[in-house]
Amino acid sequence: MARSLQASENRWRAIAKEYGLFDSGSVAALLGGSGTNRNKAHQLAKEGKILGVKRGRGTLFPGFEFDHGEVRPVIAEVAAIGRRNRWSDSHLLLWLASPNGYLEGRIPARMMDEPGKILEAARQDLAERW
Repeated sequence: MARSLQASENRWRAIAKEYGLFDSGSVAALLGGSGTNRNKAHQLAKEGKILGVKRGRGTLFPGFEFDHGEVRPVIAEVAAIGRRNRWSDSHLLLWLASPNGYLEGRIPARMMDEPGKILEAARQDLAERW
């Protein structure tokens, strides 16, 4: 169990280093709003447009979900596919940030300019039952 927890922690640290993990105030600022409008990120998450992970006392949002002040639409589409198949937000975020066999080992978060390929992989991978 301790190894699993440490592996998970290491993965979140790697995601934070590569993409950034932003609190709700930072997300509001990224999206052009006031950093004091912290509800914006939580509202987007509630609407299924972004995914967050509980870390410490708050929820953090990976930087790969955003591009030039906008939320990437593919995030909501992947979230919808995953949630239909009972994936948690944290597991969906880990899926997005991990190598994927349906993408020939590529990482979805590094392919945000190819949303069609990400969605096809999500449809195949996130719906599989073991």
